[in-house]
Amino acid sequence: MKNVIDVVTGKVKVGRNNTILMSSAIGSCVAVVAIDIENKIGGIAHVMLPGAAPVKKGMKTKYAFNALDALFKNMLIKGAVLNKMRVFIVGGASMLGLKKSKVGEDNTISIIKYLKEKRIRLYKKNVGGNKRMSVRLDINKKIVSFSEGGGPNKILWRGSL
Repeated sequence: MKNVIDVVTGKVKVGRNNTILMSSAIGSCVAVVAIDIENKIGGIAHVMLPGAAPVKKGMKTKYAFNALDALFKNMLIKGAVLNKMRVFIVGGASMLGLKKSKVGEDNTISIIKYLKEKRIRLYKKNVGGNKRMSVRLDINKKIVSFSEGGGPNKILWRGSL
């Protein structure tokens, strides 16, 4: 039986082989999905804000740098290997339709900057637009899928080994 885990805004969740991780209501937020297909360990960080959390701020994993630190640390603790990870990002929409509203774009830029600084390869992305998204990681099947605006699931990536 599969363990299904919902990753809500500002949270980071990691699972093993028989786990499906899901994150919905991704608007200007960005879901960072990572999987080590050899060791069958995966995780999702549902990032709400760009950059790093202010020193005294609670719930630091709302912020990109803190969330990604937590995601990769927790995956490594479970036995994942950093250079075997595949990383994907989904979301970063402009939900209000305002040209001034750049939260989604800023989140995406912040995440890509972090990955470049840490030399972690971004395998694929589906970002931007103006529709909310959902993302799903089936660790056992090695599939990352997404949906836009409540539409059907589409495969973003399917791994093989």
